[in-house]
Amino acid sequence: MGFRVFTNSPQKRLKGFAEFYLIYSKAIDGKLSDTEIEAFSQTWLDKDLDYRKRILRAGIEAEILAIKLVGNGLIYEAIITYLALARTIMQALYEVDAEYVGEVYKQILQENIIPLCRAFQSEVNAQWEASEKQVLNLVGPQTATVLILHYLVWCSRILEISAFIVSSYG
Repeated sequence: MGFRVFTNSPQKRLKGFAEFYLIYSKAIDGKLSDTEIEAFSQTWLDKDLDYRKRILRAGIEAEILAIKLVGNGLIYEAIITYLALARTIMQALYEVDAEYVGEVYKQILQENIIPLCRAFQSEVNAQWEASEKQVLNLVGPQTATVLILHYLVWCSRILEISAFIVSSYG
């Protein structure tokens, strides 16, 4: 079994294995939400596992999911996936004083999160210009219900990612 090293309990191992494939199938279909990513990524914080195994598991699963999400145009969800990985690494930083863990964290930021944030911002800017600077037109095609709520979510996402990009310059 592929993920045998990631847990001591057979039941927990099988449950984690199944959960990953359910989440992965949603990523393949382009229907994985940021809420589902956050809920799934909580499994990466299992303190019963050695911090190295947690980072390894989270790194493998995050990379697999993020590649599919980006391929389906879900850049924001890929960012959330990498942020969950970064959270797992930060948890390990609090547990151990290992310099390489900090280096892994910096690498995730520089090679994954910041470039995806820039890609998200570029995509939103291009769509915004194409829709004559109407954010409501950006969210309209994705949903047919409760358009104003989606508008608020997209405004929040745009501000969140823009703030992250600005803070990365410091």
